[in-house]
Amino acid sequence: MSQGLTLGPEARLALDSFRDYTVAHPLLRAADEELRRFIAEPAGAALALVYGPTGVGKTTLVTRVQRVINESLAPELAADGSRSGLTVVRLNAPEGSSFWRAFYLQLGAELDDPFFDLPLRGRSNWGERATAAELRSRVVAAVQGRRPPAVLIDEAHHFALGVGPERLMQQLEVIKSLADACEVPFVLVGTYSVLDLRNLNGQLSRRSIDIHFRRYLPTSDMDVAGFRQTIQQLGQRLPVSAAGLADRWDTLYERTAGCIGILKQWLVRAAARALHDGSPTLEDGHLRRSGLGLDAMGAVTSEILNGEAIVAESSQKQTQLRIALGLDGPATGSLPGAGLHTDVGQAKKNRRRVGERSLTRDRVGVGTMP
Repeated sequence: MSQGLTLGPEARLALDSFRDYTVAHPLLRAADEELRRFIAEPAGAALALVYGPTGVGKTTLVTRVQRVINESLAPELAADGSRSGLTVVRLNAPEGSSFWRAFYLQLGAELDDPFFDLPLRGRSNWGERATAAELRSRVVAAVQGRRPPAVLIDEAHHFALGVGPERLMQQLEVIKSLADACEVPFVLVGTYSVLDLRNLNGQLSRRSIDIHFRRYLPTSDMDVAGFRQTIQQLGQRLPVSAAGLADRWDTLYERTAGCIGILKQWLVRAAARALHDGSPTLEDGHLRRSGLGLDAMGAVTSEILNGEAIVAESSQKQTQLRIALGLDGPATGSLPGAGLHTDVGQAKKNRRRVGERSLTRDRVGVGTMP
């Protein structure tokens, strides 16, 4: 029976506790390890691109990495007040010509740089009136002074939002040059749209690495085991009883596509519904009425499959690359990356851009990719 729209203090506290709980599942731990390894030793790379499906848990990854790194740096940060921990900026969607100015102001604020609050050349409100070039110059000085181990940009797919190939190239060139000037690595975290930023030219490819934070796959026994284990861990922390939840993993997979972030949000909504109903148990009806609809899951799945198709390596791509390099068979004279796809229709389907080489990825996590 419904208990009203407002939860009591005890139920609200229990639900909030579950919402704040982060399960350290295998794919999250693997992506965390790869990202922290890059930040500790970029080995000449200026950028890391971290990408994956919507709802896979990328923001959770960002929060976890920031916490772990800053905790490890705590003694150094306490001894040197000028230093900053890992700096995270959550990129806003572009708003016309003010995009870069807004980004520099946001980064300066995250660095806690007092200069952004000071007048410049007699201006009373420098932060709002300064040019993008002035803001960039000050951001570089702030990063050099604060010396964070890295600058991490969440929601980085906004860099690629509504822009063409030339503008994409400019966007990434700006970020790369900023990383070089600041002398710290930059990490771009986002959905598969971040793939539009990678491999735009050879130099940028050489100076960046990829980390694919992927979903759990139903075709991998190891992935299914990891997905079920994660369900069980979440079920044990629910504010209502959820015995046997992991046994319904395929039903949960259908409306999550193996993405733990989507699963977690679903369970929060279902638990809230159970608490509102005064039920001590999470019933099938609570789950059914709280999950994403078929149309929504269709859109999510389509986006995931398209992104995975771009990321996936194949023996054909490797053979074509070796032939282009002259390692196997007659040399074709083609530039590596210019002719690695023979199926033009598939290339268009995968959103390839003119002159873009075939994409490769770093393997991250457990299981296999299709």
